[in-house]
Amino acid sequence: MASVKLPPNLNLQSESAASEFKFWLQLFEDYMVAVGKNAAEDKVKLSLLRNMMGPEAARILQTLPIKDENAEKYTNVIDAIKLFVSPQINNSFERFKFNERKQRYGEPFEMFLTNCRELIKTCEYNVTSDSEPLENQILRDKIVHGVYDKAIQENLLRIENLTLEKAIHYCRTSEQSKKQVQQMNTSTAVEVDVLKKTINNTFSCMRCQKQHGPRQCPAFGKRCSKCGILNHFAVSCRKIPQHAKKVKEVKFDEKPDDTSSSEELFCGMTKFKDTCSNDWLCGAELGKKSF
Repeated sequence: MASVKLPPNLNLQSESAASEFKFWLQLFEDYMVAVGKNAAEDKVKLSLLRNMMGPEAARILQTLPIKDENAEKYTNVIDAIKLFVSPQINNSFERFKFNERKQRYGEPFEMFLTNCRELIKTCEYNVTSDSEPLENQILRDKIVHGVYDKAIQENLLRIENLTLEKAIHYCRTSEQSKKQVQQMNTSTAVEVDVLKKTINNTFSCMRCQKQHGPRQCPAFGKRCSKCGILNHFAVSCRKIPQHAKKVKEVKFDEKPDDTSSSEELFCGMTKFKDTCSNDWLCGAELGKKSF
């Protein structure tokens, strides 16, 4: 008897895991028939299953939520694997893959046709629905496939049992909300721009010692309390105060000439009682006499 070829290791995490497992399961059951194990106990079948699928798939099998009473039943384990590799089918996405499938350069037509037949099986074109006619389904698929906004397209594919009405409603509301957000952001941007311009137009004023914009000086038209001149505050006044002009004390260190035969008076110190800024002559006191 010729040797029986073993099935290859199973990949339960590939994008086409559902179709791969379906094909692999057929090879595995053919193998059990060939070696006379198709009528064996479930325990024997499960041992062969775990051995043939490979270590990676066997590790995933251990994590599947199978009840204890069903863990030793071959058919229940197979059903759990099918459920794992076959999540709820989104026929809109399946139709997208089918419609996008094109014959590749150098690909034989028979290979292209075989792949198209595999893809169309999950498109559910043969499933009749009174609530969603085929025309509505095709229009819904066109919306999902052709919408420009990829975020909307992604969310459409997430909607369970997507109908034409749901697709239209979602696209309309998404577009409207996007416009509203843009208007809100535009308004905020204008306000920020105005604020930036206001900040950039301010400067440090030398008349009031404050920050403000052009023609906004609070000192404009106000009289300085120090000098009486308009358009600046006392804190910014540059006029020298009157008391700074007073000469408080003048000392002379010169001594009278001893060689002089005439009698002279020596002034060692003078003090001014007041300073008259508006007069050239000021009063002075020498001893007890005023001049």
